[in-house]
Amino acid sequence: MVAENGSSTGSSVMSSWDNEDFCNDINNDNSYGHSKIQNDSIQNNNILVVPQSKPSPNDHLLKHEFLLSSFVKTPEVEWDNYEHLTTPIAIFKSWEQFWRVILHMQRPTEIKSRCYIHIFKDGIKPLWEDPGNVYGGRFMITYKKKDTLADLHWEKMLLAFLGSNFHDSLISGIVLSVKRNNLVISVWVNDANKREKLNNLVFDLKTYLDLDDDTRIRFMKHKEDTFVHCF
Repeated sequence: MVAENGSSTGSSVMSSWDNEDFCNDINNDNSYGHSKIQNDSIQNNNILVVPQSKPSPNDHLLKHEFLLSSFVKTPEVEWDNYEHLTTPIAIFKSWEQFWRVILHMQRPTEIKSRCYIHIFKDGIKPLWEDPGNVYGGRFMITYKKKDTLADLHWEKMLLAFLGSNFHDSLISGIVLSVKRNNLVISVWVNDANKREKLNNLVFDLKTYLDLDDDTRIRFMKHKEDTFVHCF
């Protein structure tokens, strides 16, 4: 893949690994600095394989620190426990850290478990009630479960969000929702009342993702939990 600045960023952004073999490799390599909670999420949820490393002096630092976390929905799990059962997976501060993490994630269309994957600016929880989200809302694009456009769009949104050059002051995080019959990519914003800025974001989002006229983007305010507009 080639980054927007023309530099090479590696091969496929998200790829599946053999979980057992790869866990054995990183368990024998202290340089990864991975935590027990990360190993637990790998073994129990079978979603992510995340080797964690510290940024090196030569890394290309991001404008913000970002937290990657996940929530896995099972019949035994109640929505009331969302915050408690959301698992922190990795914090990354540089592009190099980001690629080490993302290269070991499955593509959205490859994830079988019903789950939610969040990437937020560090300090903002993936909760409507968080101070960074409470007055905001979210834009949502829905895909069929095996629509590979979701893979491409998720990758592009990650790059735009982390690059901090895509409505950075407005966007607090992005969420991938893997549901029973579809996939949803959500862009969370911190202020649902800045209509002009929201309209500009939607226009740029459609252009950046090259969405066709039939693709609808829904917007919902966190406080009201109702659809306000469909673009």
